[in-house]
Amino acid sequence: MKGLTDYITESAWEAILTGTFVMIDDEWQALREDFFPNRKYAPNKQPFCHDSEVITVALFGEMVFAGDEDKTLHFIRQYHLDMSECVNKSWTAKSRI
Repeated sequence: MKGLTDYITESAWEAILTGTFVMIDDEWQALREDFFPNRKYAPNKQPFCHDSEVITVALFGEMVFAGDEDKTLHFIRQYHLDMSECVNKSWTAKSRI
């Protein structure tokens, strides 16, 4: 019998992450137009991550790792780095403090 670690590392999460991202992104675009129509970023700077990417990774961490941010980020970096460049570039606990 396989343990939880085997299940998490051997499962195909690409389809789940991609589907979750697409649903979140569609809804976020609609909400953003309604609630944040004039949202602006710092001059000459764009964020490393889209809001939808951050929400997807956070939701995935809540579902799979019970909200443990370190485990979530390590998992994404180790197994799915190609799916989210922003995790490698900017998303660490220290950079958000």
